[in-house]
Amino acid sequence: SGGSDGIITNTEWSNAYSTLQTVDVQWVVPISSDPSIHAMNDSHCKFASDIMQKERRGIVGMAVGTTDLAAVTAAKALNSDRTSLVHLGFYDYDANGTLTLFPPYILAALLAGAFAGSSPGTALTNKSIKVRGLERDLRNPTDTDQLINGGVLAVENTETGYKVVQSITTWLTNDNYNRVEVSVGVALDYVARTVRNWI
Repeated sequence: SGGSDGIITNTEWSNAYSTLQTVDVQWVVPISSDPSIHAMNDSHCKFASDIMQKERRGIVGMAVGTTDLAAVTAAKALNSDRTSLVHLGFYDYDANGTLTLFPPYILAALLAGAFAGSSPGTALTNKSIKVRGLERDLRNPTDTDQLINGGVLAVENTETGYKVVQSITTWLTNDNYNRVEVSVGVALDYVARTVRNWI
C-alpha cells in the first residue's frame, strides 16, 4: 500500500538479461513496448542461442494503438529469426472482472505460453487463442498479407474464433522456413539440445 512502480532503466533491463543467462529457458517476453528493450531481448536470445548453446526465442509486443505500418517498420528493424513481433492488444477480464484492453506485449506473453505448452515444432498458425476481443479487426488478406510479408505475427477475428494468422518471426532476409516459421526453428532448437545432451 502506498508504493509505486518507480522508473525502470535500460541498465536494470540489461542486468536482468545478464542474470537470465544463468537460467535455462526457451521463451523470453519483455513486458515492455520500448523498441530498445525489444532489441536487447533479441540480442539476448541470439547470444544465448549462438554462444551459450541455450537456444531460446523471444516474442515482443508494441504499444496499444500501433498502426500496421509502424509494426512493419519495427519488425524490419529487428529482422531476426529469434524474435517475433505482435502489434495488436486484446480484450479480456482483469482481476476485478472488468473488461480491459491489454497491450500487445501481454498478447506476446500469451502466445509464448501457447508455444511453451505445445510440443516442439507445433505451429500456432490458424490456432485459436482465448481472448474476449482484439484491439481492432484486421482484413484478411488485405491487411494480414501485408503484415506477414513485413514480418509481423498477426492475429485475426474469424467466424470460428480469434486466431493466429501465421506464426512467423521478423526475419525478412530470405524465406528459409527454419528462419521464418517459428515452429520449424523451435523444432531445430529441440534437436540441437537433444543431440548435445547425447554427446
